[in-house]
Amino acid sequence: MHRNLRNTLGFFSHYKRFRFIHLNNNVPEKLQTFLCAHELGHAIQHPHVNTPFLKTYTLYSTSRIEREANTFAVELLLPDSLLAEYQDYSIYSIAKSVGIPGKLVDYKLS
Repeated sequence: MHRNLRNTLGFFSHYKRFRFIHLNNNVPEKLQTFLCAHELGHAIQHPHVNTPFLKTYTLYSTSRIEREANTFAVELLLPDSLLAEYQDYSIYSIAKSVGIPGKLVDYKLS
């Protein structure tokens, strides 16, 4: 679902049995691809965790949850098979071509 989310890049929500990924339609398309993969990570790994609520109303640190969603997104968009197919290119250029922000490439390297 694409909407103007102002300062929010995207988020995952669920209602009853339905799951939704909301993406900010004001961000570049390649970044939307990464955001969608990140939110899919939340949907699969943390389906019942409401991170906006936790950040706003509790002292619970969501950094582990966000790290796991980032790792999921990087692995989904940058599988080993893709790196093998384009071994003449740097991991950073391949990551950029699939929409992964440069600073998150480290999730693949670690």
